[in-house]
Amino acid sequence: MNNPHHLKHLARAFDSDAKARGLLEDIGYPMENAPPWTDPQSWWRAVIREIELGRIENGLFQLYNGASRQYPGNTVLAEAAAAYAPAPDFGPAPAPDPGSVFEAVREAPPYGGTDGPPAGPAERSLWPTLTLTGGERHDDFVRAVRRLDPGARLCYDTQGQVCVSVGRGGAEGEEIGRRITAEMTRRGDPEVRIDFREYRFQPYALREIVVHGPDGDGFRLNGVPSTVLARDIAAAVLRRYDDEAAGGRRGRLVRIAIDLIQPDGTARRIGDPCQALHEAGVPDGARLQLVPEVTAGARRRSTRGPGRGEGRRTPHPPPGDQRMGRLER
Repeated sequence: MNNPHHLKHLARAFDSDAKARGLLEDIGYPMENAPPWTDPQSWWRAVIREIELGRIENGLFQLYNGASRQYPGNTVLAEAAAAYAPAPDFGPAPAPDPGSVFEAVREAPPYGGTDGPPAGPAERSLWPTLTLTGGERHDDFVRAVRRLDPGARLCYDTQGQVCVSVGRGGAEGEEIGRRITAEMTRRGDPEVRIDFREYRFQPYALREIVVHGPDGDGFRLNGVPSTVLARDIAAAVLRRYDDEAAGGRRGRLVRIAIDLIQPDGTARRIGDPCQALHEAGVPDGARLQLVPEVTAGARRRSTRGPGRGEGRRTPHPPPGDQRMGRLER
């Protein structure tokens, strides 16, 4: 019997039609038996009822294990996957057909490739991804990717952006992105952008983080991709301040450092602000503090350009393709 606490967290994490159906497709659920979308709690309750009746083998384990892979920082989903894990079978496993790529892929669920997985999940060094930014036709994008790469997996679907991992990297992955861009443009979505990138971790979305500005005020950011750079989070918050509030006293140059507030209240400095949030160790529900570091005696440079002997300062590029969700004060 499914635990209502587990169901609640599943419905919170997969709270849209695209995300929910993407998860079911990932675990091999027969989509013709999926109910029409209603609200997250009711929809997942209906799906779990079918799973408990035996719609797929080891269904609850597959469901929560797939959900936990997309939200690796969610301890409740990981706990649910462990609770429903089947008893180990130490008997000899039948050898897959050497010519069957699909048998090999099924043996390594975390890998979504069609050219065969690496020897184990820990040995996978890159996650090729396609990310759609803009537009509202997220379902169409996910279906289009899966038509070209049946092993594609939904990483996250957040406000204004959806990310799918694909099994083909390099030029092949870029070609899939170009073909889908052309298809969506023909359908009347000229404003969307599809980017191909390879990450050293599986991208996911942080449901919520809180960032405290230089004056201590807190800002809540929802649906933040784990691939966003720490410096871009700081920039998004600092845009809510004028120069004087963010920069301290007039006439001094300021560098903004970023601290991750630990559960015991101590602060850990993020040494490289060009790291992605995942690489910087920022978990779901984290609190960050922006700390101005004033250089005493320094004067602001003129905005008219560098003078003699001065090197031009190159500003950080704006977030661009990284949507950080709703920003609330």
